[in-house]
Amino acid sequence: MDPNDEAALVRAVRGSDVHVAFCAASALSAWPANPLIDDALLQATKSYDESVAVTAAGALAAHQNFEWSDDMLRRFSSFKDPLWRIRISGTLALGGHYDGWPYLVSMFTQKQPTIEYPMEALWEVGKFAGMKDEHGQPVKLDEVLGRLYATAPVEYREMIRSTMIQVGPPPPGPKRDTSKAALNDE
Repeated sequence: MDPNDEAALVRAVRGSDVHVAFCAASALSAWPANPLIDDALLQATKSYDESVAVTAAGALAAHQNFEWSDDMLRRFSSFKDPLWRIRISGTLALGGHYDGWPYLVSMFTQKQPTIEYPMEALWEVGKFAGMKDEHGQPVKLDEVLGRLYATAPVEYREMIRSTMIQVGPPPPGPKRDTSKAALNDE
């Protein structure tokens, strides 16, 4: 499959080989939106294979097309693979849907968290910046991540700290001296 051949990618995303369809959907996210591509991707969001459906939804989101979101919201809780449930949470957020937020946050706050994909979950958390929660209040990522940092098991704290640096004010911990003299000593 040639990633520069639009017709071949469209055929592949519509095909029955889920591995090829997954790769084609991923490649089509880099193409400009057009009716032929978006129609093929929209069909692929209905795939029984979660990887194809979520990757196609992500490609459509890159095209600012969220026609698929109602169907994904209905399917969200039935996803078996936590990786695809994590990824669709963030992709839905790009379309203004808050529904995946409680799932992502709960992954870090359970008494015995079993997060198979902690970096992926934290990556998707950032897509909720500026959204409103179920009570209509703005999601304050820096506050939520601060609470997660304080309560999460030790093995997840450095990942949460890195995410905090990317989305908000400095995380808790020792302050680093960034003066010229201190940097010259390093």
